[in-house]
Amino acid sequence: AESVSKERQLAPLKTLLATLQVESLVAVLLHEDDQPAGILVLEQCDGERSWKQEEVAGLETLAGQIILAASNARLRSLMKTLAVTDEHSGLLHRDSYITCLLSEVERMRAQKTPLAAAILDFALSSGDPAGNGDPGSAGLEPFMRQFSSTFASHLRQSDIALKYGPHSLAVIMPATTGDQAVFFVDKIRKLSAFVSPPGGEGVPSLAAGIAEAVQHAGMDGVDIVTEQINRAEWALEESQAKGRNSTKVLA
Repeated sequence: AESVSKERQLAPLKTLLATLQVESLVAVLLHEDDQPAGILVLEQCDGERSWKQEEVAGLETLAGQIILAASNARLRSLMKTLAVTDEHSGLLHRDSYITCLLSEVERMRAQKTPLAAAILDFALSSGDPAGNGDPGSAGLEPFMRQFSSTFASHLRQSDIALKYGPHSLAVIMPATTGDQAVFFVDKIRKLSAFVSPPGGEGVPSLAAGIAEAVQHAGMDGVDIVTEQINRAEWALEESQAKGRNSTKVLA
């Protein structure tokens, strides 16, 4: 509608449009699986506007992305709701690791975006000349309970956090490269320094292994996930072998 005041179809909305000072508008239907899911309305309020065909085409593309984003958010929310969480940390159990990765790999292939997974392993340095710490130390238990909730609050909405082991966490990061995941690990390492375990044990060290999913059209989704899981584990082993507070990205 180039001029809403002249559009007969908009006559029932005349008072409302005048209150909003709308001069021109365009409405784009939102579709999900060929079913109407809503409407996207854009208004020009400082004068009349002639809507060009390429502008409408761009808005239709935007409408498709809005539906995709909303659908992804609902799926992630549903997945987190249905999955069993750890009673102490509130994070997803390790049982959900493969299921979540499979879902994100399919989304990665559809959207042609990267996907990174990181395993974060904490250890206390006391009593270990090598600096790797004793993973079984009881001092880490209260630290993990306290830090897990802090950790979850610093994730993006699209990230998926899991309780990977007694003293380790995992995070799946959609639309994230391996190099970008390194910055995330550095942020978490600094964050953990503010949550010290009781008993004067000191700040736990953090070894991290990162793997970015391969994007190969000929690979099955299950194979991509299996390969990524293995590479993240190998990266963690290499990181732990280096000593305290190291991060390894296995290409």
